[in-house]
Amino acid sequence: DHAGAATLNRLLPWVPAGAPVISGEAPRAETAVTVRDPGTRTILSDETAAAGPYSPVLMRQRASNWMIFSGSRTATGKAVFTGSPDLEAVIPSLFYLVHLKGGSYDVIGGSIAGLPGVHAVGFNGRIAWSITVGNGDNVDFFIEKPDPANPDRYLTENGYRNFTVFNDTIKIKVKGGFREEKLTIRVSRHGPVISAVMKAFPANCTMLWPGLMGRDGSMDGLLTLNRARTFAEFRSALGMVRGASVHLGYADVDGNIGYQYVSTLPVRKGGENPVAMPGERGAHDWTGFLPYERHPYEYNPKKGYVASFNQMPETAPFYGTAFFLFERGYRFEEMARAKKRFTVDEIRAMQNDTGSHLAKRFVPLIAAACVKDSSLAPYAKRLAEWDRFVSTESAEATLFNAFITKLIGNTFTDELGAKIVDEFFKDLFVSIPVQWMIRYIDKPDGGFWDDISTKDARETRDDMIVKSMKDAIVQVTEKFGKNEKKWAWGRVHTMLIKHPLGTVLPFLNLGPYSYAGDDFTIHAGWWDRYNP
Repeated sequence: DHAGAATLNRLLPWVPAGAPVISGEAPRAETAVTVRDPGTRTILSDETAAAGPYSPVLMRQRASNWMIFSGSRTATGKAVFTGSPDLEAVIPSLFYLVHLKGGSYDVIGGSIAGLPGVHAVGFNGRIAWSITVGNGDNVDFFIEKPDPANPDRYLTENGYRNFTVFNDTIKIKVKGGFREEKLTIRVSRHGPVISAVMKAFPANCTMLWPGLMGRDGSMDGLLTLNRARTFAEFRSALGMVRGASVHLGYADVDGNIGYQYVSTLPVRKGGENPVAMPGERGAHDWTGFLPYERHPYEYNPKKGYVASFNQMPETAPFYGTAFFLFERGYRFEEMARAKKRFTVDEIRAMQNDTGSHLAKRFVPLIAAACVKDSSLAPYAKRLAEWDRFVSTESAEATLFNAFITKLIGNTFTDELGAKIVDEFFKDLFVSIPVQWMIRYIDKPDGGFWDDISTKDARETRDDMIVKSMKDAIVQVTEKFGKNEKKWAWGRVHTMLIKHPLGTVLPFLNLGPYSYAGDDFTIHAGWWDRYNP
């Protein structure tokens, strides 16, 4: 409870007016979700609420994308499709290139080792597809109340009910043979009790997820997708997918393009539940699922293109609360509207684009706030003259990313505490506080800009910008020296492809390689704020 419910509601997911959506029209007004009082004691600690897997804000964002242009927008007159399901580069690879040919199958694309068919990106001679993470909200967490006299029972609104109990044995290989570990799994009406094996969860926490509710037809759907020949067959196949939440783009050899949102979205009695809820009441249970026919899709849109950058599918309240990555979508829309037709090479360049819409937002504010400080003016001028591309040669990209990191810490540590802010600098978490800052970017005297730890002063947005620029310059200079040629983003920002044994046998790793882009560019290059 470091910040309190009022602060939490100001930080929950929101959708800005005009945000780029995949299908339909952009939202005309800002929308946001709020936390309702669960009517019980606080369930989550500060750090768990921010970083836990059942957080009200989804922390582990990814940076996949796909973009599809119809023949009306390409120089060839044919549909052009490019996709990149971006996950961490590791050894062994997650995806392998597979050409499956035999019987009714003739399909090539990316496949996860050990699973049949082609999954993330594929082409079967007629249609092509690619995926991005859909971020649909189809998981809820409940805190059950066991019977004090019998831990195999739990409380419901109609009295106590027995847990369904499964006993299992797992064999674990050890030197000279195997050892056995016995596991007891208790399942309530809300799903399995996961806190027994996942210690970060509070006691008696259960997980309700469609993938655990009976037979999951996802693999049948994906194999049917491998054989699909038309958009109608594409949509029908995806209707079988149950547990996943993804955006799938579509193009075919006839020049048609399209999109389908796939998720099993629950209908909840009490509406959206962004925090773990009491399990004994039944007031927040699921009553069914949103019919697949109501899931967003698009076929041959008038604008001649469709694209996904993990943003929300369309303006609707029930698709989820975890759509934070709007900046990449804004950048794509800028490019897509710049001309009528594009060549294949130009579309490939879009896929690898490192233009920063985030820098476009903040650099003018940096220049205006720092121009009067003689120690900052040269750096502000340099950023103002920067082309806003996060290229490997750019020293400005290094300074700007250091600035954003310092701005997050200086803005939110006083309200949220150091532990939570520290979590923002892991994985892709940084997208979340950046979106919060964007929300208040036009409110220089409001939002979270004031440092509440300074009792006799009220800081503004520009005060935070000046302080953060000073801190960023100190950090970059101390780490890389005063020679600004050594600040080049490609020297600072590298990719190491890790092998599981790479810690003890480093020669098994690949790299490090200089890598362009950052968390907010289409060519995604998320990075560790402590070890870039």
